[in-house]
Amino acid sequence: MKRGPLTLLLLLALGAGLAFLLATPTGLAWLWGLRPAGLEAERLHGRLIGPLTLEGLTLPDGTRIARLDLDLAPAALLHGTLRLTRLHAQGITLPANGDGGTLA
Repeated sequence: MKRGPLTLLLLLALGAGLAFLLATPTGLAWLWGLRPAGLEAERLHGRLIGPLTLEGLTLPDGTRIARLDLDLAPAALLHGTLRLTRLHAQGITLPANGDGGTLA
């Protein structure tokens, strides 16, 4: 049985699926559904490979970020490196510590 054409077809399907997840707003929305508990955002704009904007972001520790804009260099991921080419945050609110005092 010839495996060459079937293997090629499978690789092409996997590549197309990966491109869909990383390079489309729909893929971003689907992947966002897999996020860890406590990580919330009111709005998502863009693509996972960038540019990406998150509005009304809440982190698990209670930190709030009104708007986070970021863009990355996707090719760096092939080398195991996350390289941000743009990172801008607005309206960061840190939670008070457990004893009701201010953050140090």
